[in-house]
Amino acid sequence: VGLDAADVWANASKNKAGSDTDASYSAYYNGYADTKAFIEKGFADFITVDAPGSLDDDSLGFESICTWWSSLAKESDLPLYIVHHNEKIGTDETGWGVEDQLLKQLATAAELDNYCGSVFYSEKSLEENPMGTTDTLTKYFNEQINVDSLFEDLEMTSPYYTNYSTDDTSVAFMGTFDENFDVYFDGEKLSLNDAGNFYFEKQLEVGMNTFVITHKGKTIYYNIERTINVLKSIGSSIVQGKSLSVDGGFSVSILAIAYKGSYVTASLNGTSVELKENAKSDFVDINSSYAAFTGKIKVPEGIVDEEQYLGNIEISASYAGYSRTYIGADVTVNAVKLPDKNIEIIDEIPTDQSSFGSGEVVGRLTAAVGEDTEVTYVKLNKNFAYIYDGTNTDSVNPPNVGQLPEGTLDYYKSGWDEYYVTTSGKRFLTEDAELVSGVGMGENPLVVSAIGNMGGDSYIKMSVEDRASFTVTPIGNEYYSGYDGDFYLDSFTAKYIYITFDNITSVTALPDFDNCSVFSSGEWQQVEVNGVMKFRLVLTLRQPGVYAGNSATYDDEGNLTFKFEILTNDIKNLTIVIDPGHGVTEYGYDDPGAIGHIEEAGANLAVAKKLESKLKALGVNVIRLNTESQFYDTMRRPYYAREYGCDLYIAIHSNKAGSESPRGTECYYYTSYS
Repeated sequence: VGLDAADVWANASKNKAGSDTDASYSAYYNGYADTKAFIEKGFADFITVDAPGSLDDDSLGFESICTWWSSLAKESDLPLYIVHHNEKIGTDETGWGVEDQLLKQLATAAELDNYCGSVFYSEKSLEENPMGTTDTLTKYFNEQINVDSLFEDLEMTSPYYTNYSTDDTSVAFMGTFDENFDVYFDGEKLSLNDAGNFYFEKQLEVGMNTFVITHKGKTIYYNIERTINVLKSIGSSIVQGKSLSVDGGFSVSILAIAYKGSYVTASLNGTSVELKENAKSDFVDINSSYAAFTGKIKVPEGIVDEEQYLGNIEISASYAGYSRTYIGADVTVNAVKLPDKNIEIIDEIPTDQSSFGSGEVVGRLTAAVGEDTEVTYVKLNKNFAYIYDGTNTDSVNPPNVGQLPEGTLDYYKSGWDEYYVTTSGKRFLTEDAELVSGVGMGENPLVVSAIGNMGGDSYIKMSVEDRASFTVTPIGNEYYSGYDGDFYLDSFTAKYIYITFDNITSVTALPDFDNCSVFSSGEWQQVEVNGVMKFRLVLTLRQPGVYAGNSATYDDEGNLTFKFEILTNDIKNLTIVIDPGHGVTEYGYDDPGAIGHIEEAGANLAVAKKLESKLKALGVNVIRLNTESQFYDTMRRPYYAREYGCDLYIAIHSNKAGSESPRGTECYYYTSYS
């Protein structure tokens, strides 16, 4: 004897033991039949549940009804059978207008406790085979349906919008779907690749382009208008309305975003240069039809006490008979003001002093700016602030200089866009610094107190009265120029590290280097930089080409400590931070990166996890940034890595290739000693 549960027993809103439904009629309250008690008292040998709603029904949801009866069947150890209302297929009733409803119900039922089989309400519907549902049911019972993808629908990764305008010449379509049902693009059947995606590109005609994708009752309409815009934009630092005041001989860096293959030029004051197309750039979406074009225009040398107005930068691009010109920033060359040279007190500075922290003064210079002069300082508000070349407008900071610590002071010279420029030739982002008023540093002695090894680093400790800026540069590398800059390098061959100090008026003797693993010796030099005498500390590497960079910090007492990591052959001593490229954006959605047959972000994460596993097996301390679930600002990711005190930071990306079967790897370094 079986119980035909044609109605819900009771709604949970009225009886806490009831089902999560909103039925207008219940067996217990409207039919006066306690069907739940019938089962609990053993009046039936099996249960047949009538489930009239779809999986999407809010009132009589298939899963809510069946789960409730399944729990009761399990408590009484009775078999459970489910009646599916297949006569509703193809109707307007919620959830029944798609062909996968019955399959999803069967897959859901298969997960229920004590489920033993299904009944289909309409034999006529099985014979008529609406939307091919009888065929798919047959495949299901013959185990020809992939249940794992059954609950997937048509999901598009690209394009992100369905109605938009674009300057691109083509559009990439990428997505996934339930492989149990066909998907059609403009009537043409698509198939999934081995990664479970589909990917293809469509060329866009000028004007409106329409595309249609259909799958399981879902239709997506794309209306994409292609416009012609050969020259899309120019660098933000040189747009019209900006005014650049630069020193003579300064190189103005030009950035233009134009169609790949365009001929692009920039001109200023009668000087014209052809811009070079960059194969890769952070300024361009890798999936677009545009490329970054870069070049430099050198301005004339300055004239004493006379400014030179050069007019506006003009950038032009042409492609396939189309052309466009942008007017950019206006440029003025600053008047030259000849500085008073510092007075060199001591002609000869002893090299490689061996007295430990003696405090013996071995060199003096007069102050560039006295304490009686009112000045404006650029004061850094964070460690590892980006340092840019103050003699050009490059938006990428040079890789051949070290970092400056929080609290560093330098004299303010000028400002433009989001930068402060200092008299020492440095340029800082306004978000990394602030302007403060004060008086000149005047006398600013530097005292070297100790040199040695500590905590796995070689260090040099010194004190200064005012936190003057400096520049750390490796010397002895053979750089050459490439499409992306002037710091290409085949190998790191530096023999010396130069630390050139700004606004220091005296220095003391160096201790010996007997207990310093990174450097074998050092000496003070007095050098002239842009007409100003400065002190330079020349450090000789104990092993040429063996160097891992430096950090520098000021403590509360004004002590400046340089640390230089001691490299060893034991990989277990390393802390490595792995950064899987792209991932979650600041707006919460995923940035897929480059798209093709797979998403770049997914590939990056898979490689990162594999690398993490292999390095940990070797005993390395590994930290992987959780870019798949947490937002990390791309420009600041190295800062996050430094918070872990890492020895190596590895950012993993998968660049889009022009070949269907690419092999190999690319490795890009930033600093010369990477």
